[in-house]
Amino acid sequence: MKNNLIVEKLEVDNCEILLDKAESLFLSEEVVSLKNNNMLDVKNLSKVLKEFQENNSVSYYSNRDINKISKNLLNSLKKN
Repeated sequence: MKNNLIVEKLEVDNCEILLDKAESLFLSEEVVSLKNNNMLDVKNLSKVLKEFQENNSVSYYSNRDINKISKNLLNSLKKN
């Protein structure tokens, strides 16, 4: 896959979480995979973000924020 980073930041409560290139690449690839399998929705994005949070050494957000971040990300992706 080409380095097409469609997820470069996450947004929650009027705050932007800027991701590094590896994090952006991981989330972008997951979003593309969900989209290609017609599974791009809040529920599946939430699963990806939960996995991302659990496997990341930096805690960017709490588990209670995952649903809000998923909704914001989905809205952002629809605009683009």
